[in-house]
Amino acid sequence: LVLSFTVDDPDTGDDGDISVFIDSASNIVNMFKLETVTSNSFTILSALPLDRETSGLSIENSIGSAKWILRLIAYDNNLIVTNRLTSTAEVLITLQDINDNAPQFFSSSFSAQISESSNIGTLVISLAATDLDFGTNAEVRYLIPASSSNADSFTLDAITGELRTAAVLSRVTNELLVLDVEATDGTQADTAFVTIAITDINDHNPEFKVNLVTSSIPENSLAGITVAFVSASDLDDGENGRISIFIIGGDPGSQFKINDSNSDAVEVQVAKNDLDRETLSNYVLILAARDHGTPTRQGTSTVTITITDINDNSPVFSPSQYFGTISEDASSGSFVELNTPIIVSDADNGINSQITLSLDVDVVFSISSLGVVSLNMNSILDRETTPSYEIYIVAVDMGTPPLTSSTTLSISIEDVNDNMPVFIQLPYSASLAEDVSIGTPVLTVSADDIDSGANMEVSYRVFSNSEGKFEVDLVSGLIQTTSSLDREQTDFYNLVIVAFDSGSPFMSSTATVSIAILDVNDNIPIFSQSLYTEDVDENDSGSVVLTLEASDLDLNLNSVLIFQYQDPIEGSGLPFTIDNN
Repeated sequence: LVLSFTVDDPDTGDDGDISVFIDSASNIVNMFKLETVTSNSFTILSALPLDRETSGLSIENSIGSAKWILRLIAYDNNLIVTNRLTSTAEVLITLQDINDNAPQFFSSSFSAQISESSNIGTLVISLAATDLDFGTNAEVRYLIPASSSNADSFTLDAITGELRTAAVLSRVTNELLVLDVEATDGTQADTAFVTIAITDINDHNPEFKVNLVTSSIPENSLAGITVAFVSASDLDDGENGRISIFIIGGDPGSQFKINDSNSDAVEVQVAKNDLDRETLSNYVLILAARDHGTPTRQGTSTVTITITDINDNSPVFSPSQYFGTISEDASSGSFVELNTPIIVSDADNGINSQITLSLDVDVVFSISSLGVVSLNMNSILDRETTPSYEIYIVAVDMGTPPLTSSTTLSISIEDVNDNMPVFIQLPYSASLAEDVSIGTPVLTVSADDIDSGANMEVSYRVFSNSEGKFEVDLVSGLIQTTSSLDREQTDFYNLVIVAFDSGSPFMSSTATVSIAILDVNDNIPIFSQSLYTEDVDENDSGSVVLTLEASDLDLNLNSVLIFQYQDPIEGSGLPFTIDNN
């Protein structure tokens, strides 16, 4: 029974006979029914089991009651339907709540994910459950059963249903956590489980594992040869754990490469065919394993590779040409004085860099392993015969096959004063008129000295027999008169000229210069006496009266005399004749 009520109509008969019904529009799903008790009393009964949470057209008030508004229509039973009178009333039916519903989660299972880097107290998920009851009957409290696994890692707000972290999470330890949760109204409860995926953060560096194939390779290794197998791993997940490996240092010239940089297991290989131990003999490759997280993380490792030598370098002289000197009077075993020490190097290593030295012509000189050049035993030098030697120094390393190089050594023989000047023309002779003036050139003597330098510089001097009449120029060798000549006093000179060099001590030689003094007619004839007296018979005719004698100091025609006389008185016609000859 919901309600009992009466309806009055003051009319009589059919006009006062009352009928009542519930307007179907207000009785959804026929929740209620109307029964007539007497002619004017009625009752409203529930037609179906009542449930506040599922009733239709319910409204709730502040105390959580369900309400239905039923519209009752009462009419009289006048025989003429159109004349019937009606009356309406509304009945407000309130249905009080009881705690007959348990809270209900929206789902029996929930899923969430949270980063392993989350701080304690980070919200994981907000859980929600509903209770169809009202008021205190609908007040839901949330909790984590003590029996639930992972209960210590989370807290659940009893009022809001917010599930938060209570500990630091690690994806490496547990990638997936399952947590039981409960919603209760104090009497009844619902349970669900929450699956929590721990998402990765890039919090681990990749780690290397290096297996050396070889710690040394020859410098002529071909591209593609594997030096090391390298692998790396990363405890992170997904892109954070995907690794690429690179060479990031220790490889000037990019001589090495990674065969597949996008793999976590790679080979370190020779990249080029031009390894050169002499340029770099030891590589310490710095490898980086980088993950693909954001930001990226990396681990490093090193691979040490020693480049071994091959005999690919010839010996090198420094400088590339040498000059030396040695005195021509040097004794056997004497050292050649070099302009710079003989230095030869080989960029190779070990036995490939060990060098022996020799001379291409070793008859006169020899060379030691230290580059000392000396005069061989029984070798005699003569600068005038051989002033210099052009010798090749040959350097040979001890590699297989051996490599060689050579350079020139120019040895100049230093002069000693071992040669005297030699006159070019012997004998020297000249003739000179006795009336030449002082300073007249006679001839030039010349001498050569096959020595060199000061040892070949020749000077001249009159040594003897000049009687002060001649001198010779110290440098040119020109002989000149220094005073007047007189053939009648000296008609021939044999000058001794000495030529001497400027060596120390000097050497000299002599030459004789024969100078004939030519006559000039510089003397008058002289009679043997200045006055001749002779008697002659007056009748003597054709007889020799006397013979005159005269002489002339000159020579040749200059001394041929012609006799003649002069009349003391012109035209007197002396009775004498004279033989002109």
